[in-house]
Amino acid sequence: MSLRKTNALELHTLRKKLGNYASRTSVKQIEDGICAKSIRIL
Repeated sequence: MSLRKTNALELHTLRKKLGNYASRTSVKQIEDGICAKSIRIL
């Protein structure tokens, strides 16, 4: 599985999990946070 595909799947899953949080926070901010975490992990 490509990194891009994995990230897309993780974003989709996280959006579902975050539901209420996502409604209060812009998706852009959440995605930036996930990208920052991914970069740190890598």
